[in-house]
Amino acid sequence: MTTLSRTVLPVLHWAASDTALPLDAVPPSDGDDPAAAVERLASVTAARLRLSDPPLGDARPAELGALLLATAVALRHRPETAVLPLDAVSPPVSARDLLARHGLVGRALSAGDPVLAPDERLGAELLRRSPLTGLLLSPAAAPGAEAAEEQVLELLLAHPEGRTTATTALAEPPVGPRAALRRAGLFSRRRFTAEDRRWVYDVYETALLHHRPHLRARIAHAAAVLLAVGPLPPGPGARDTEEGRALDAAEAFAEWWRPLAVLTHRHGQEVRARPMLRDYDDALELCRLHRGVRERAELRGLAAR
Repeated sequence: MTTLSRTVLPVLHWAASDTALPLDAVPPSDGDDPAAAVERLASVTAARLRLSDPPLGDARPAELGALLLATAVALRHRPETAVLPLDAVSPPVSARDLLARHGLVGRALSAGDPVLAPDERLGAELLRRSPLTGLLLSPAAAPGAEAAEEQVLELLLAHPEGRTTATTALAEPPVGPRAALRRAGLFSRRRFTAEDRRWVYDVYETALLHHRPHLRARIAHAAAVLLAVGPLPPGPGARDTEEGRALDAAEAFAEWWRPLAVLTHRHGQEVRARPMLRDYDDALELCRLHRGVRERAELRGLAAR
């Protein structure tokens, strides 16, 4: 049995399984081909995202990127060593490559046990090399990550099943300010053609259909935070407090709604033709409150010059 089989195969099997076991409790593997395990992980991830085989009509195999990512996860208790395999990871070139990486990195980032506990840097480096995870789950902060995630979105939207996957995932209420702002940017850039706007409407319709109670509760909370802001909103240097972080989250959530508010204003006839785009006046009011806070912050900045 090779060292690779004993260390990396358990990581790939764990990512492809539905086990509740923490990664450290998964026993070493005594067989299988690592390349075959990567392909299996890609297939399982495709099925989880309701994508047929070949996914997105792309029959090309997964390459070695996911195997190197799994090697880094296997070495996670030695952070200085774990990042070394990532230097050899090139951008994904096939749908299966995207899916295998997402199956691994998405599981590692969302697992209940502290898979990446030794070093937050490792999580960021893994995420940087899995743009599908960045798009669907947690945006990467690295330079160029947003452009890479937008390329993946283009790939998904070009395929009917991929479009459904992207719509369903991006309709989930965003977790954290960075995800809210990144998705707001994606939606805003897709307001210039009728076809792009139809997809944005689909996302908000899906959000309102499946997540309305949760969204309304978050809107109410964000509105209360914005209403509590005084005539001089805190500047960037005063945001590293509990109140500042709450304000950042409220502003980011308002930004998530802003593309729909803009479309409602500029393309009201299209919006009124969508039967499920109803009853979001509280979101429009949240955007109005946020605009007021932002204008006051801008005036504060001008006065400080």
